[in-house]
Amino acid sequence: MPRSNDFLDTSDDGLRNFVTNFSQHVAANAELLGLVDEAPEYAQRVSTYVMQLQAADHHETRGPKSIWLKNQTKKLLIAETRKYAKQVVGLVDVPDELKLDMGLNVPTGERTRIPRPTQTPIVKVKLGEGRQIIVDLLQSASRRSKPNGVTGATIFTHLGPVAPASIAEWNYGEQVTRTRTTVDFPPSPTGDTAWISAFWTNAKGESGPSSAPVSINLPAGGALPQEMSDSDDLPETPMKIAA
Repeated sequence: MPRSNDFLDTSDDGLRNFVTNFSQHVAANAELLGLVDEAPEYAQRVSTYVMQLQAADHHETRGPKSIWLKNQTKKLLIAETRKYAKQVVGLVDVPDELKLDMGLNVPTGERTRIPRPTQTPIVKVKLGEGRQIIVDLLQSASRRSKPNGVTGATIFTHLGPVAPASIAEWNYGEQVTRTRTTVDFPPSPTGDTAWISAFWTNAKGESGPSSAPVSINLPAGGALPQEMSDSDDLPETPMKIAA
């Protein structure tokens, strides 16, 4: 049973009922909740727990192994549910009605302000098809995910032999909610060095510190207009920094 003032019933059946409802709302509102990457994995864990609970309860399959498997998944599911619930409750842009529908407690009075991101993303890049780059954003060297309170990231690009020293020389790429995205570069008759940098953002659009620039060599290619020459300048988009 849940502790006093606790939203989560941790009994076997109580947890199943809660996470089934919670997971459905997470999947339907993943972008608003900042859980786009986490939603599919969470839904899969919920499904696994439901099946393991059935196996642990049924007289034909109940035994030490089925009970142990159920308990192991249950521990992970409780920890993940509390983590995601804490994030959702702290998001001021998420309506209280949705939080209540998810089974969460809505605090009364003044709500705590979402802090500006403090972590720096780790950016990893690899070549995709043609002049496309696949970008992964990590919060640690081995985990592709967003820190708590972070709902997305802003990506910047540059073409040139060295990374720009001034932020004004970077080009705005895109605002993303997933931790894996692709960046397409325009056609070129020559190979280029592409640079990528990024920072995390919260639900209020506030940005954290920028990552260290990373580079990758792009091949020549793409559909080039007939009148384009080596001296033609590629279009530049001024960089914008979130407040």
